[in-house]
Amino acid sequence: MGAGSIAKQKETAEEGVLSVSEYIYLLFLAVFLFTKGVGLYEGQRTYSVLIAVGLLLYILKLLTTRFSVFECAWAAAFMLLSVLVERNSGEKGLFLYFLILTGMKGVSTKRAFRTGTAVLTFSFLLGTLLTVTGLRPEVLLLHYRKGIGNMVRHSLAFPHPNVLHISYMVIAAFWLYMAGVRSRRGTWTAALLVLLGNLYIFLYSFSFTGFLGTTVFVMFYLLLSLRPQPGKAGKVLLQLVFPACALFSVAGPVLIKGRAFDIINSLVNTRYHLSYLYLTQAPHTLFGTRFRFDDYHITLDSSYTLAFVYYGIVPFALLCILFCLTIRDALLGGRRIELAILLGVSVAGITEPFLFNESIRNPAYIFIGAYLYRRSEEVQAKLPAFWQREFRILKAGERTVPPAADAAGFLSARFGCIAGEWKRKKTGYAALFLLTALAVMLVYRFCVKMPEKLYVDRNIVYRSETVREEYLSAEEVRALREKGDFVLQWPGPDSPMVAYEGRTAGIEYWRRDLNAGVRGGMAAAVLAAILILQFNCYNRTGSKEGRAGGRRRTHGGRKK
Repeated sequence: MGAGSIAKQKETAEEGVLSVSEYIYLLFLAVFLFTKGVGLYEGQRTYSVLIAVGLLLYILKLLTTRFSVFECAWAAAFMLLSVLVERNSGEKGLFLYFLILTGMKGVSTKRAFRTGTAVLTFSFLLGTLLTVTGLRPEVLLLHYRKGIGNMVRHSLAFPHPNVLHISYMVIAAFWLYMAGVRSRRGTWTAALLVLLGNLYIFLYSFSFTGFLGTTVFVMFYLLLSLRPQPGKAGKVLLQLVFPACALFSVAGPVLIKGRAFDIINSLVNTRYHLSYLYLTQAPHTLFGTRFRFDDYHITLDSSYTLAFVYYGIVPFALLCILFCLTIRDALLGGRRIELAILLGVSVAGITEPFLFNESIRNPAYIFIGAYLYRRSEEVQAKLPAFWQREFRILKAGERTVPPAADAAGFLSARFGCIAGEWKRKKTGYAALFLLTALAVMLVYRFCVKMPEKLYVDRNIVYRSETVREEYLSAEEVRALREKGDFVLQWPGPDSPMVAYEGRTAGIEYWRRDLNAGVRGGMAAAVLAAILILQFNCYNRTGSKEGRAGGRRRTHGGRKK
């Protein structure tokens, strides 16, 4: 692709013209993000169908895109490497992420994020709605937290509470990217809203690592948005974040000993010990391996250790190089929000596997793909003419798509109108939200009394915990609920339940109370903004039509 093509691509993106090739990639990205955004996972038929649809769209994107020989060569090498890793390890994460990366040719990063924002927000709300209405079962866990006691952890639409929280972090990253560079006051407001959402999700997930990861990401966002361009020392420190995270995760569990190891292991909730088991007992290979412990409790949550053990040394090194180069490019290019996202996910990857696994949530690969294709233009210009030759199989990719087909753009514009209305009258809407939330919470407390007991399925309680098991019939469950006790996911009369009193039941009660208030307040604020916008639009349209009609009638009268 020549310099003229690059310039034309940038100009097209700025003018809002959407090509067929780019539109197909956005559809592919939407399918992939929706698949994980509603909490689907491998083994489910719907998941397999949606992934197959995404693969077909990816192939169509390749057929309609103009590639140079050089671009085609490295993209093909990436995909072949991911296939080799999948055959050796059985892990598909690298393959799925490389699809997102290599498909970014000719795609606007902003459009990709706009699509991701719309799809992830919609799928998150949809999955949550299906869960709270009982149309879809929810995964619950009962965990003991020091200083708190036993508590029920909710995952909503996702397969684990930790996945719920890291999904929120990813959505927050998309939101802040779309918000763009803001004033100092706007930056603090955006950060505060994300942190409030972080606290709200934490009340469901009780994921300390997810909460901390999101907080660190917001700190990077504030640091890079509010402070002036970093100096030489600051740039060096920022570029060392990813290598430090990788070394801490892969070398640390083996090299750190004694009291220091115990402290770190406690802070990351035993993840350091689990990484140590994998790093010392799994074989180290160049291109991936299959390795499983017989004890399913020994799981691997560190992204870096996962990539090193399962993908192999070569893919792990390649991923580290790609992240480091993209971080450096964002730093030198002054793209601060992009840099904050890259650094935030790098830190979160220490305790969460989403950085490299099959979650398909990591927005960093959109940046990496855009960087590689920009860099390819510079590199291939210095190569022989053969590597610069371009080809496209289907010319239909050059055609433009009507703006009306850009559903993500339509939703983004409508949400932008609501956000603008909130900003113009923020005090009034804040008061409406708070008053409605308090009213709903008071109604809940008046209508629903504090339960004496909370009943949960024995299967979500640690097997090592000594508990009193109870077998409940349908009539007994109905009587308990009428009495005011909470019975969560009754499995049937042949499966044991466990009853908890005191703080465990109280936490669930206050969580439901707060949740009712937050949802009621948000519904009131959104509905009020929509009604006011429609009313203002109607008045403006009506006034114009009335004035125009009056002029036409007067003119007509003179003619007569």
